[in-house]
Amino acid sequence: MRREARGAGLVIAVTLATASPALAEVVITHDGVDCVVAGRFPVIRAGLEPRAEVAQARVYFQARGTPHWYYVEMRSDGAAAFEATLPRPLGSLQRFDYYIEALGRGLAPGRTRDYAARVTTEDRGCPAGLRVATVGSVPSSLVVGAAEGAPALPPGFSHAGLVSSVTGSAASAAGAGATGTGGVSTGMLVGLGAAAATAGIAVAAGSSGGDTQGEATPGGPSPVATPTPTPTPTPTPPPDLTGRWAGQFVEVPSATQCSVTSDLALDLRQSMTNLSGTFQLAIRSATPAPQDPCPVGPGDVFTGPASGVLNGNNISLQLQIAGVPPFILQGTVSGNRMGGTSPPDSEGPGATWELVRQ
Repeated sequence: MRREARGAGLVIAVTLATASPALAEVVITHDGVDCVVAGRFPVIRAGLEPRAEVAQARVYFQARGTPHWYYVEMRSDGAAAFEATLPRPLGSLQRFDYYIEALGRGLAPGRTRDYAARVTTEDRGCPAGLRVATVGSVPSSLVVGAAEGAPALPPGFSHAGLVSSVTGSAASAAGAGATGTGGVSTGMLVGLGAAAATAGIAVAAGSSGGDTQGEATPGGPSPVATPTPTPTPTPTPPPDLTGRWAGQFVEVPSATQCSVTSDLALDLRQSMTNLSGTFQLAIRSATPAPQDPCPVGPGDVFTGPASGVLNGNNISLQLQIAGVPPFILQGTVSGNRMGGTSPPDSEGPGATWELVRQ
């Protein structure tokens, strides 16, 4: 019996597959951005075809090493391309990743590969030969969307100029008509629902005028739904990290890199969501690898400026030692403890760290 049912299911699946030809997808033409300047609004541009059928286009981005993606809507630039303005990267951010995704009427979603953009400072500038994002003027409003469960504002980017933020299905409802080609109809939302869900985009389907909230009882009054008042949430104040923090900083060992364990102390000052101060890194142990003799040893002490940003309970810190790339610490704050794991990149190994308020 099970064999017959399995055979019937296979026939149904084959029939559906042959009856539903694959949809053509939106074609996205984009030269990846290699470098952006901290403190400026980068503009990402792309060509989308067929242009007249584009219903929605977004640039998804995240600070390197953070778990959540954020997005901004792309709009027609009035010529041959679509563009989106991203928030200003902070000087403490080394890199961010991004990709472009577009939905079209009667078309499958189109998506680019992931791109990585390095962040440099105004005085250093982007190295010659790299593709640099066009810098836009200060936008009058910049709406950033986030998936449910993510902090409302993206870590690693300045929150100045972000006048609103939308999450989950509200983001899709607000962004459905944000491109220069008009909004998405209810029928279009139903047709794109499965593809959009696969791509991580929430789709809000509207109801037609014929939908009702309930059936009327013959001879009696129609039922009336009593709205439930929505309580106003009490905003949670951000933690105050001003003071001294101390703990451990461990560079993640690998087969080709020296493994170092250090005592780390931070003296921080907090202004709104911005952090500044100084640090001291004292080497406790250093284990050489076959290809890395360890340039530091027990007893070495390094000091320098520390800076960063606090986004809810998420924290990103940059420790600057003269002559070497900065150490980027990313993690979370919980009460009198903070810590996390920073992944490795081309500048050096990753690290785990944990600090306690003193």
